[in-house]
Amino acid sequence: MTTTVFSDASSETSPLLAAATRRARGFKYLRYATAGLIVVFLAAYVVLYFVISPMGAVRIYKHTTVRGLAYVHVASGSLWLIASTLQLFPGFRTASFTRHRNVGYVAIGACGVSFIAVWAMLCVAGPSLEGGLGILLSSVVFSLVWVHSLYQGVRAIQRGQVELHRYYMLRAYGIAGAIIAMRPGLILLQSFFSTQTEDDTRLRLGIVSWAVWALAYMAIEAYATTSASFASRSRTSFEPCTVVSRKLVSPDMALLILESPTHNVLAYATPGHHAALRIAGATRSYTPVPLGLVAKDMQCPHRIGLLVKKVPNGKVSTLLHDCAIGSSVDVLLPVPSCITLMPETHAELVLVAGGSGFSTMLSLLQSAIDDLRYKTIHLFVYTTAGTPFTDELDALASPLRIVTHFSNDRPTAFDFRAVDPSRAIVAVCGPQGFMELVMASFPATPRVNMHAFGLDDR
Repeated sequence: MTTTVFSDASSETSPLLAAATRRARGFKYLRYATAGLIVVFLAAYVVLYFVISPMGAVRIYKHTTVRGLAYVHVASGSLWLIASTLQLFPGFRTASFTRHRNVGYVAIGACGVSFIAVWAMLCVAGPSLEGGLGILLSSVVFSLVWVHSLYQGVRAIQRGQVELHRYYMLRAYGIAGAIIAMRPGLILLQSFFSTQTEDDTRLRLGIVSWAVWALAYMAIEAYATTSASFASRSRTSFEPCTVVSRKLVSPDMALLILESPTHNVLAYATPGHHAALRIAGATRSYTPVPLGLVAKDMQCPHRIGLLVKKVPNGKVSTLLHDCAIGSSVDVLLPVPSCITLMPETHAELVLVAGGSGFSTMLSLLQSAIDDLRYKTIHLFVYTTAGTPFTDELDALASPLRIVTHFSNDRPTAFDFRAVDPSRAIVAVCGPQGFMELVMASFPATPRVNMHAFGLDDR
């Protein structure tokens, strides 16, 4: 088998890579701009105008009960906005998954309080609210969309569908954040009219409320809908598969082969994506491994292989190691990741696996082999319990320019000395500390050229 050799030009000059770098930088600036806007809104509008100024809540809501509910709605909504804005930043979001989850709980709790408060306001005040019937109807519609988005986001992450979780949470954030544009929108609309009566203002605020929420919904749909989230939305139901083979390939790792009785669900397996497995009510994500690489005799279009590392006190991994042949396991595919291999912009592919991350690297390796455009593929595997399939991988190395490195030690920068950081894309999968150590070993590689599974998928 032959490969197409890249030219020696640095990948940094690639227009596609330059575009990816600009896009990543643009998203970074957008996050900071959004955070700045939130700070200004909370300080200027919520605190100074709505709470402190006599032109705020005191003037807008004459009814004492409605005003009290408005304060609760604004306070809890502000907490939701702060917590959700923090989650926009990858450094905050991925540094601690426990913190990410706990901040999410706080945000959802605040959302619940805010939702109840605004609906109580609608019930008590009705069309007499500022904005009249227009804002009443828009609040009903978009508050339901908001809560539905949050609910679906939580359900998605419970199924292990990270990209779908991201999509729904961004949609909820965009709808909630649209309220920032409502007051400036009213001022802009008022500037076109000479009359400024209370009835005119109520009508125009109702129009503005529909406009800003509808525009926010369309904008966030365009931004948050990715091919991965779209694929996840089309597959949200688990389907039963049968265990047809289980083989211990290392002291703590088994190759599990599942077959779809309907010959349907497994057709959606794609490189680098995960499968959510559910057994005895517990769910965990695993990356399907290409049977063509690890078990050719078992290869079949409606079968997938899964490397399952037995984790001490791990309910799912223990059940999968102990289940009988013929047992049923529920499978959900695909659970997409955010990585896209770009052989047109990088001469070298670097796959670094720690422990069970080996599965993900095997999945990407098969895709890279089929593509044929990488000049060199580096595969680094770090495990303390022995590496399976070393013979199969060594057999591939010579004809396909695959450089393999197996180790039971911690990764060091010296291990990667043969990699040209200016021409490489690096994918790493394993425990969080392991991935951070690997990424620190590539100081000359732009962060946009590295993908850490589990960190960059959130």
